[in-house]
Amino acid sequence: MKIEKLRKQKEFLETLMDNLETKMFVFNEDMEVQELNKSSEKMIALDLNDIYGKKCGDLLQCANAIEENKRCGETSKCHKCHLRNSVYDSIFKDSHTNKKILSREDYVCGIKEEKFFLYSSKKIAYGNQDMSLVLIDDITEIEKSRKKLHQLSITDELTGVYNRRFIFESIRKEISRSERTGGIYSLMLIDIDFFKKVNDLCGHVEGDAVLKTIASEIKNNIRDMDLFGRFGGEEFILLLPETDLKLAFLCAERLRKAIENISFSKVDHPVTVSIGVGQYFKGEALDDILDRVDKALYKAKKNGRNRVEVAENAKALQDS
Repeated sequence: MKIEKLRKQKEFLETLMDNLETKMFVFNEDMEVQELNKSSEKMIALDLNDIYGKKCGDLLQCANAIEENKRCGETSKCHKCHLRNSVYDSIFKDSHTNKKILSREDYVCGIKEEKFFLYSSKKIAYGNQDMSLVLIDDITEIEKSRKKLHQLSITDELTGVYNRRFIFESIRKEISRSERTGGIYSLMLIDIDFFKKVNDLCGHVEGDAVLKTIASEIKNNIRDMDLFGRFGGEEFILLLPETDLKLAFLCAERLRKAIENISFSKVDHPVTVSIGVGQYFKGEALDDILDRVDKALYKAKKNGRNRVEVAENAKALQDS
C-alpha cells in the first residue's frame, strides 16, 4: 500500500509539473540540461532525446551562438549572459535569483527575435550534485505591450516626435547632469511662421501635413543624441547635449534652410520657421533658459521671421 501511494504521488507530481505553464529546467555547473518539464519541451525545436546534456544557449537557439557559429559558453558574449551567470552563482555561491527580467535575442523559425523572460534560479541537490533549478516564464508579448504603451506615453500623436512632458523631463535630467559634470547643452525653440494662414487657407488636414513634414525634416537632420519634441501647436523644441551656442546656431541655420526648401503642393506660399536658440549656464533653472530662448524666438519673429536669433547671455544678465 505504501509503495502504491508513493507511485500515485509521483504520478500526480509529474502531471502537475508537466501542466505548469512555467518552464522548469535543471542545469548542472556546465549549463547542461539535466531535467525539464513538458512546458519547457514546447519551446524547444528538438526531439526529447536530443535535449538532455544540451547547453542552454544551444537549446534555446541563442542568436550569439548561431551568428558566431560557436557553442554556448564559447561566444564572445557568453560572459555577459545574465542567465548563465545566475546559474553559476546559484550553484557556486548559493545565490538565489528571484523573478529577474532577461532580454535575449533568439532565432525563431529562422527569424531573429528579441525575447523577454522572467526567470528565477535556485541551488538544489540532484543526483548527489549541486545543480540549479531555473524557472522561466516567457513575457515577450507583455513586455512588447509595455514598451509600446511607454512609447505612446512619450510621443506626440500627430507628429510622432516626443511630447512636451517627456522633453521637459529630459531637460531637467540634462540640467542635473550638467550641474554634476560641468557639461554644456543648448536649447532651441522652432516656430512655424504664419501657420494660422496655412490652416485658414488650406484647411486643418493640410496644416497637419505641414506639421508632420517639418517634424520629420528636423528629425532627419539632427544627431541621435539630440532630443526633439513638439512644444505645442506649431512650435517645436530641440535639446542639444554637449553643444555650445556657436554650434547650436549653425545647427539652427541648417534646419531653417532645410525647411525653407520644402515644397508643399497645396500651400501657395513658402513655409518657413523662426528659431530662438540659447546655451545653458550653470545654476540656471529650466524656466530661466526657456524664458531666454522664448525671447530670442520672439525677436526672430519681430525682425522679419525666417531667421535665427540667439538668446541673451545668462551670465551677462546676472552681472547687469
